[in-house]
Amino acid sequence: MAKIFWGLFIVMLSLNAAAGKEYFRIGKPDAMSSEFRTFSNLADSRYYYQRSHLKGDASEKGRAFRDIDNLKDFYSKPIVFEIGKSSEKEFPFIHIIRGWDVKKTAISVKFKTPKELSKDVFFRIGISDMSATAPIGIKLVLNSKEIGELKNVNLNVGFGGTLAYRPQGKGVPHSLTFKIPTELLKRDGENTLEVVADCKKSPSWFTYDYLELSDSPKAPYIEDSREAILDGAIKAMGTELVVFSTRGEGRDYHWYSNIGRTCWVKTGIPQIDARFDCEMFSRLGGKLAVYNLRTGEIKYLIDDPDGCVRDHTMSFDGKKILFSYRKGKSDTFHLYEIDSDGGNLVKLPIARDGVDDIEPAYLPNGDIIFASTRLGKTVQCFFMPVTDIHRWYRQENKIAVLSQNPDVDSTPNILPDGRIIYMRWDYNQRNQLAFHHLWVMNPDGSGDTVYFGNNKPGHLFISPAPIPDENGVVFTLNWGHSGRDHMGEIAKLVQPFDPSNPYALEFISGDIGMSLNRPQPLGNGYVMASDKRNIIIFNKDGQYKIVGRLPDEIFKTDKTVRMSVVGWKNGHDKIPRACRVIMQGAMPLKPHVPSVVRPDFSDIEKKTATVFLQDVYHGRNMEGVERGTIEKLLVLQVLPTPVHYNGGSNPLNRLGGFALERILGTVPVEPDGSAFFEVPSQRALAFVALDKNSNAVKRMQSFVSFAPGSNTSCIGCHEFRTEAPLPKKNNPMAYAKLSKIKPLDIESPIDYRTQIQPLLDKYCIKCHDYKTHSAGILLDGGLGANFIHSYIALDERGQMCTGRNEFGDMPPYAFGSGSSLILEKFKKSHCGAEPSEKEIETLKRWLDTGAMQVGFYAALNTGFLHTYLQGGAIRLEDENPENKAALDAVENTCGKCHANGSAIPRRPFEPKQNYGETIFDYRTAFENPAVEKIKYSDSSGKLKESKIISDLLYNFSEPEKSLILTIPLAKSAGGTAEGADKKSHPIIFKDKSDKNYAAILSAITAASEVLKEKSPFCDSLNFRPTPGYIKKLKDLKILPSDFPLNGKIGAREADSMYFEWLDKNSVVEAN
Repeated sequence: MAKIFWGLFIVMLSLNAAAGKEYFRIGKPDAMSSEFRTFSNLADSRYYYQRSHLKGDASEKGRAFRDIDNLKDFYSKPIVFEIGKSSEKEFPFIHIIRGWDVKKTAISVKFKTPKELSKDVFFRIGISDMSATAPIGIKLVLNSKEIGELKNVNLNVGFGGTLAYRPQGKGVPHSLTFKIPTELLKRDGENTLEVVADCKKSPSWFTYDYLELSDSPKAPYIEDSREAILDGAIKAMGTELVVFSTRGEGRDYHWYSNIGRTCWVKTGIPQIDARFDCEMFSRLGGKLAVYNLRTGEIKYLIDDPDGCVRDHTMSFDGKKILFSYRKGKSDTFHLYEIDSDGGNLVKLPIARDGVDDIEPAYLPNGDIIFASTRLGKTVQCFFMPVTDIHRWYRQENKIAVLSQNPDVDSTPNILPDGRIIYMRWDYNQRNQLAFHHLWVMNPDGSGDTVYFGNNKPGHLFISPAPIPDENGVVFTLNWGHSGRDHMGEIAKLVQPFDPSNPYALEFISGDIGMSLNRPQPLGNGYVMASDKRNIIIFNKDGQYKIVGRLPDEIFKTDKTVRMSVVGWKNGHDKIPRACRVIMQGAMPLKPHVPSVVRPDFSDIEKKTATVFLQDVYHGRNMEGVERGTIEKLLVLQVLPTPVHYNGGSNPLNRLGGFALERILGTVPVEPDGSAFFEVPSQRALAFVALDKNSNAVKRMQSFVSFAPGSNTSCIGCHEFRTEAPLPKKNNPMAYAKLSKIKPLDIESPIDYRTQIQPLLDKYCIKCHDYKTHSAGILLDGGLGANFIHSYIALDERGQMCTGRNEFGDMPPYAFGSGSSLILEKFKKSHCGAEPSEKEIETLKRWLDTGAMQVGFYAALNTGFLHTYLQGGAIRLEDENPENKAALDAVENTCGKCHANGSAIPRRPFEPKQNYGETIFDYRTAFENPAVEKIKYSDSSGKLKESKIISDLLYNFSEPEKSLILTIPLAKSAGGTAEGADKKSHPIIFKDKSDKNYAAILSAITAASEVLKEKSPFCDSLNFRPTPGYIKKLKDLKILPSDFPLNGKIGAREADSMYFEWLDKNSVVEAN
């Protein structure tokens, strides 16, 4: 709405024929800005890293703005253009509102009032482009008086939001015209017009096409280049036919949550059970259709009111369409082919019951690659199915897994050189929210390497597609970690580039606030995409046109399907949002040039591969490591999990990695830094460089897998991917002999309570038991509500160095045995202890594999009184009648002295928590590892935490040894209190007959008995995995169908059965 000042009015005019007298003009009306002063590299700051709390300079937070044209200096001074004196190259092409560290800008134009002026004049701002992520307002000030303002000038125009980043391009012609009565102009003197803009979001800006003062309200006519987009794209495609599909939205915010079901859980708690055993796809119907861009005609090839169609792609000859289809009322997605005219619908003969096959692509030899849930994995930081990349060897009629990610690999596509490009989510021993980037491998799974990313925490890169006339790809970039239905902005990469160079990334879509999916490069700079409802084409300048508005009938449904997850507000859930029907994957219906047929370097019948490392000392972040330091490599297998129940890493650890690791053994490193060794194929592997003392020098915080029978070489330890092999005078020493992995005499994955706690009991407990707890450290193996006593105590005191959920590539001697302080405590100088070599070796390897608290996936959500599932907490003691008296006893005996910083956590005795409240909130834990402490506000209102950890106060293994009982109990009665004069805790309980002591002990004992009965710890003979774990192994036919859901089975035995099943199913008969 326009403001009216001084009886004036403002009008917005576009594309009108110019008429009347022109008094001055800056720039040429052509929807371009290149005649003005331009600034390079403004796109630098568009790409930033994922976590805002990254420390360091600007280069550690994102792409630093390379200000080679002195933009900041230019905008630090008043911007004044004088008619008749200034040149157009002195006028900025862009009006920066917010961004680039520029403060709110006013641009002034000085001019003298024309002498022959006899009627009102019009000041016109020609705009060539504008950001459109938030409303922009522009006001005009004449001689220090505001004469008018326009709001929301950037809405409903169709700006591309890209000319700030492509100042040589052509934008969208648009003008703003302000009427100025002659009486407001100075008759004798100079006038100053100021253009002032405002927007609440950064970046916000607009680019100037021209500015003019004339006596006509009509803007000059400028041809809109967007009108040529459709013709240009059709010419580039060679067809006007486009194929698309529709389906219901995924039922979760994550990009992977649109197939299968979540893990099976039945707790009887509605807000938890609603999230589990839940379909992740929407039953809203699906279509496969062909759209004519010229006529708007739609031909339906498939129209299934109960099914779901997705991931279609064209055969190289353009005669067939390959896609994933959940037919009718069925539950799983299978691969189908159909003729491009709609005939001969065929299900490919590789379908398997209960398995989702999605995202297929043709190889040039006729084989098919696809993503599949065939290996029965679950996302390690959530509870949805995992897909790996598989290949159907059509002639051999076998299915082989090509990628062995413990987590999700997806959206494979074929590059012109015959390699597979895909998205890999890789968070081994690092943050799970930040590394889902682009990788490439040969069609047989060999040569797996990063294409772009994986070095800095940089959002989701998904759905890559090759550019037909450039050596590069376009893909969807979603800011953050969600990417529901693969929506986001469109980005581009063109070779050559360093995979670690963030400046290689270029955006195609601009600052338009539009969410797009499955971009398809058409050639000549055109890219086709979808915004869920319309077909959109971008040109080389980033301007776009909606070329296909699909009818509303396509998106109507009489079904209601809601998301499985819900919003979180004040501890209470909101009603889940309804899912909608969306369109995806618009692509030309035409033949395309087959990619190169690459030979297979692997042999799927083999079980091993060979690896050659040229120089372990060469690589990124290896500073300070002297030659001769590294003697061997520890080889680890990163293990997938069959089930998971929440977004955190508990109870595996407090704040660290999500994957258990099996120790395969070590291989030697030669004095020249080379190594040549054999590894098992088709497994996710990680390496740790060890020195002569068997301490970790450098830990690989990623993983790699090797195709069977393949030979792989690498230059060094995380070397730059643009480097050539190092020049060496002599052949590498490792060439003399192929090394075999030397196994270690250590059972793995290492379990803390059965393999590490015995070392503490043997060497540490005499000084750190429930009575002595020297230096305030308790190292017994008792169970707290969430953690083992000694484990949480060591973690709280910083005794174990792990990835801590950060971003990987830690410096030398920073991870595991290289820096963990706990190793110092096992030296003779500390306590006189002399552990055996095997004991120290076990401790070091435990540290190097992430210092896990629980060594079995079968033990997830068991063994502790409190467990966390998505949606809420399970507290086994909630219904115990003893809790109320114990809560009162703690308040009566402790409350007077223990407040704020010394407050006593009473969570085990508190009443049942409100709906949605959790015991262990992993979101808080990521920001502050000090969980399970009471939070309070100090006198200034700042939120702080108590110093006392709940898990150390209560012992649910041996209740009488609980510190909440022994510390205030008189020493004469078996406690440690001697009175204030003895510098100990005051005597609160004179003996065990004290009613408050008895009440607390009774409640802890009752909780202990409930724990033993309902969820024994994994070292118990009565241990039982969760029913969800058992059901998963039964579904995979690992356990017999009659095995009871609450049946007993050893945790290590159960996990081993699953891992063995994985190995057997890496290569299988197709049907």
